[in-house]
Amino acid sequence: MEGAYGLGQELFRAAVLPGWYAVDDPDVGVGLEGLYPLVDGAADFYWERGVRVAVFQNFRQAGGNGMLEIQHFGFRGATEAGRFLEDVCRNEGGEATRYDTGSQCLFSVDPTRRALLGRNRDVVDVRLYGNPGSDPVVELVRAFHRMGPGPVGGE
Repeated sequence: MEGAYGLGQELFRAAVLPGWYAVDDPDVGVGLEGLYPLVDGAADFYWERGVRVAVFQNFRQAGGNGMLEIQHFGFRGATEAGRFLEDVCRNEGGEATRYDTGSQCLFSVDPTRRALLGRNRDVVDVRLYGNPGSDPVVELVRAFHRMGPGPVGGE
């Protein structure tokens, strides 16, 4: 797994989104007890699916009404991470695609509003709220693929 200030923050930096900034420090939850404050009563659900670490952070657009929510889930193993991405994608109307750099899920309702990105033991859920007048989710997906496959996450 990437560091606690890991894949989500690395992805935000790699995307180079002018005018976007972190609202505050990331919220980090480690272990079952650490997940409770982050996932609002669903810690057991995430724990049973293999999540061991979660890092959430919000970003705002300067002078605009856009907000990005980036949720990074670190799993016990790559199998659990892949299964989680595919299950969420299928259950919420998305289309999953595998690449050499990892997996992605774009949602058919509006692929510029949400994406799931997976690599090894990590899944990042990116959600856009508001109407920023730009496509930060598209830029984050592009940055994800430019980053390469990353370290092997093995079981």
